[in-house]
Amino acid sequence: MRALIVTNMYPTPARPALGSFVRDQVEALGRLPDVELEVFSFGPGGPSAYLRAAAGLRRRGGGRGRRAEPYDIVHAHFGLT
Repeated sequence: MRALIVTNMYPTPARPALGSFVRDQVEALGRLPDVELEVFSFGPGGPSAYLRAAAGLRRRGGGRGRRAEPYDIVHAHFGLT
C-alpha cells in the first residue's frame, strides 16, 4: 500500500517537539510490511502556506519526478497556523 502523509506539523532541528506525534505515527506505520510511506511537510504561514503546499504536491506528481503509482491513501495532519 502506498500512503502519503501531508502535514504542517513535523519535527525540525529548530522545533524538535513540533508534531512529534506525527513522526511517531509515520515511524510506526513504516514498520508494517508492504507499506510504502512518503511524507510531505510544509511550514506554517497561514493561507498562503497552504497554497504553496498544494502547488508543491502538484509539482511532485506522485513522487520522484516520474509518473508513479497513485497513493492508496492520503493521511493529513494540520495544526492551526
